Amino acid sequence: LLPAIQGRDESKAGQGITAIVCHPTLSVAFAGKYDGSVVAYSSKTGKEDAMLYLHPKGAFVTAIAISSQDVLASGDVNGNVYVWQLKMTPTRSLRTSSLLLKTSVGKAIQQLLISLTGDFVLISSATSNSVFSTRTSTCIGKLDIPQTESHTWKWLIRTGAQLELLLIVQDKVSRYSWDRFPNLLYPQALILPPQYQQMIEET
Repeated sequence: LLPAIQGRDESKAGQGITAIVCHPTLSVAFAGKYDGSVVAYSSKTGKEDAMLYLHPKGAFVTAIAISSQDVLASGDVNGNVYVWQLKMTPTRSLRTSSLLLKTSVGKAIQQLLISLTGDFVLISSATSNSVFSTRTSTCIGKLDIPQTESHTWKWLIRTGAQLELLLIVQDKVSRYSWDRFPNLLYPQALILPPQYQQMIEET
């Protein structure tokens, strides 16, 4: 007998998932893929529901975010960012409705966050952080990362605070305003206890 040979279906090559996020209130997951597509899946069955849109050819998706207001954002390795308003169809599926923002920051997107109201989106790359208004498609403000900064930056949304962003760098937590970014809400940074620092590093 001839030895078994492991192969792959070339028709599906380069279509692997590179970023994924779950809807906060619905049984839907959104995935960005290596081929630049953004796809909706049923989180109950795991089956693909729809291909929503495409990033430029050759740009795989590196970050994706969804809000409870059905605002979907995705960014790719070339720094392109798309923000779409989704709408519910009569069959209870989410589809793209209107393009709220299309921009590029020139570097691979590392993180995307959408405000609780759906009015703002944070775009974070290796060299800069920007907040855009999804209503006007304009940049609210930009915070550059110093070239000498070797620590990982991680952004979080503070639960219950509609217009507040948290930036964690090592053991320090700074609080920023969405609508007046990059203005600090408080000049003094909070210091994280060691056990919380480890939790942040692991995530």
